[in-house]
Amino acid sequence: MYEQPYWISGLMVPDVVSHLSRRGLTCEGPAPRGETMDSWECRAPSDAEGLQREVSIVGRDPGRVRSVSARISSEGGMPSDEAADFLGFVATLLYEGAEPARARQWVVENVSSGGKLTIGNANFELSSEERARVLRIVSTQNRQAGG
Repeated sequence: MYEQPYWISGLMVPDVVSHLSRRGLTCEGPAPRGETMDSWECRAPSDAEGLQREVSIVGRDPGRVRSVSARISSEGGMPSDEAADFLGFVATLLYEGAEPARARQWVVENVSSGGKLTIGNANFELSSEERARVLRIVSTQNRQAGG
């Protein structure tokens, strides 16, 4: 069944790429993703501690972004301060109704436990994997959803 797409209003791929470049990530794309979407993949070089930082942007075109997924992983243990810093930075993306300070603070407080939060027309979802932490920012499907 065809799913009606929704976009994070005011968020555009060039803005996300510019934001991520401040942390040393470089992006490639677009590459086809499914029948109607494209994706842009962004990575930072591994650092001395072996931490890997990756961000995937999915949208219809550079002006319509559906989701931004950020992942920080490590071969060893996951330092929560590094995860909070990187994912908190990604959470400060600007879009219509964004509250960057609130988003960053929520990530810092919940990076280890995970959770969900809605700010404006974006849902934030934090999750933990064995050696990684993931932040997913996706458009709300119900435009009336509060935050």
